[in-house]
Amino acid sequence: MSIKESIQNHIHKRHLKKYQDLLARQKDSYRTYLENWNKKVEKQYEDETAGSSFCLIKMQECTKDIKLDTISQPYIIFYNEDGIIDKKAYKALLIYFEKYKEINILYSHEDQVYGKSDDKSKVEVSYSNPWFKPEYSPNTLLSFMYMGSLLAVRTEALKDIQLLKTGNYLKNIYDMILKLTDSSKAGLVDLVLYHGYKSWDQLYYPTAGKDYFDIKDSALIRRCIKGHMEADKYGYGHVMADSISEDSLISIIIPSKDHPDVLKRCVESIKKLSSYANYEIILIDNGSNINNRTLYESLAMHYGFTYIYEEMDFNFSKMCNIGAAKAKGSYLLFLNDDMEVISADWLERMLSAGALPQAGAIGAKLLYPETSLIQHAGITNMYEGPAHKLLREDDSLVYYAGHNRFDYDMIGVTAACLLVKRDIFEEVEHFDENFKVAYNDVDLCFKIDKAGYHNILRNDVILYHHESLSRGDDNMDQAKKVRLKAEGDALYDKHPDYYDYDPYYSKHLTGVSGEYNCSLPYENRNVEPVSKLKRLSMKYPEVEINETLIIGVDHAMLEKHGYKGMEPCYLVDLHAHVRNLDSADYTYRMILKSDCRCYEVPCTRRFRPDVEKILNNQIHVELSGFVARIPVRLLPKGQYDIYIEARSIYSRQVLVNKAKIYLDCNN
Repeated sequence: MSIKESIQNHIHKRHLKKYQDLLARQKDSYRTYLENWNKKVEKQYEDETAGSSFCLIKMQECTKDIKLDTISQPYIIFYNEDGIIDKKAYKALLIYFEKYKEINILYSHEDQVYGKSDDKSKVEVSYSNPWFKPEYSPNTLLSFMYMGSLLAVRTEALKDIQLLKTGNYLKNIYDMILKLTDSSKAGLVDLVLYHGYKSWDQLYYPTAGKDYFDIKDSALIRRCIKGHMEADKYGYGHVMADSISEDSLISIIIPSKDHPDVLKRCVESIKKLSSYANYEIILIDNGSNINNRTLYESLAMHYGFTYIYEEMDFNFSKMCNIGAAKAKGSYLLFLNDDMEVISADWLERMLSAGALPQAGAIGAKLLYPETSLIQHAGITNMYEGPAHKLLREDDSLVYYAGHNRFDYDMIGVTAACLLVKRDIFEEVEHFDENFKVAYNDVDLCFKIDKAGYHNILRNDVILYHHESLSRGDDNMDQAKKVRLKAEGDALYDKHPDYYDYDPYYSKHLTGVSGEYNCSLPYENRNVEPVSKLKRLSMKYPEVEINETLIIGVDHAMLEKHGYKGMEPCYLVDLHAHVRNLDSADYTYRMILKSDCRCYEVPCTRRFRPDVEKILNNQIHVELSGFVARIPVRLLPKGQYDIYIEARSIYSRQVLVNKAKIYLDCNN
């Protein structure tokens, strides 16, 4: 090996080590979260005296009467002995109790701790597997005790309701939660305050059922319906009504056009399988051709449903509203024509959830036909917009605290199968007909949530969804992408408080993935705005454009809906790599150039697993992402070309290329 080669090899190893360290940090999102969290809150919650305000009781010891009159502390912490309470917990809980006088019970996030030892100084302690919980979710609580391993309660509140009598400790703890939340909700302390020796998915959190509490002894359930808890085939609990009121007519409303064969399968499955008979079917057709219209009329006569024909451009919201106006039921069930019923008791289960007084829209779990792949398990409102979580994941597995098993409060459910009380539907003024194709169901669910109801995903109701037969995939062509973005912008114009906010989905979870993972440090929501731009000469670039440097721009636009407390910014988000060479052997910078100005923009380099997957034949493209959030005040009006520059770490070689998309700063 020559001296030059030896030097280059040394430089490569040193630079590759930095690259790999950055990649490892970006992949280990929870470590980054903990480092940032400790920096922000360590001093705020340091108080060695705070613990004296709490009486500590292990959940495992709650098997006999607890003498509340002997407890002098104002608060009690119940905790699982298979773990430890974070030292910051006491002060954090005190602050919350003092701030929110109406709250009687608190819970927090938790994770798993490694390095258990009597002599902790000799063991490197590490934390992983976080469980970030939703805000108070009464229907989730009816399905399982999601609050977990640490609970803090006001001692006086316990004395007032005379809780914790002789009996199984799980029953007592569950009973305590249900009764303390009868008149006021539980509070979530948005911190990780408990570290388990086992991961939370290895611990046993009880399903709501007769073994744990008397269903008639909870006002939460007494207010609901006369009912019981029933375990599904997996052993997960769900509220079931003992009987359904005779006036609980369900109006099944199905929009359809030119798909009589698809509609036939849907209606036939309802008629053949449904054990609940008190329903009507209303079909709304917005302009099928004459042959298909004849077939629809024939199906209506054969299956005995109402057929409404009204020629108009496709508008899902308007079609549903027309059907609702004709419906006679006290419950409305909006159903796509490409749905297929596969179980007899689906309507009873939907209705059992819909009958709960706190219930809003009720959704079902949808699978791709003849598979166990998930198409819908609730809608989550992430910063990239509303999304179906667990999309195309295998339902034979259990995901993130049973999100595809327990009944969960969700910000939204899909109108492909959505049941709602007629009174609530009218209270929130129906579907908004401005949302013709997309986000009409999300808008409806936002309105229901604002009205104080809880939308529920009923995971024990499963249907097949023959997706995209009605109107195709929104991502198939550019025109549909533009329409989808416009409707997404309109959604947040109407509901700005819901931008990047979902009470049932922690802000500490990823905003870009269909999975339930810790929010990644490289996600756009975590990129801080740049503080300044460096002015460059208008002669830039001084080298010829070289297409060996590949650029793909994902976003280059004004952020229409800014993050709370953040000034208006432009977002430039792209990926770049050097084709057929080792991309880790280059340093990169982003340049913006208009007719009269040129700037170097500080940018964040970030992990792009999607690019890595697609370009698996290229070298070190994992960190090919580059993103910059630029305050509007720093960038004068104009149209800016976007350049990426790559400089070799070995030589004076400079590669420059210009993106095909520009940043328009004239608005």
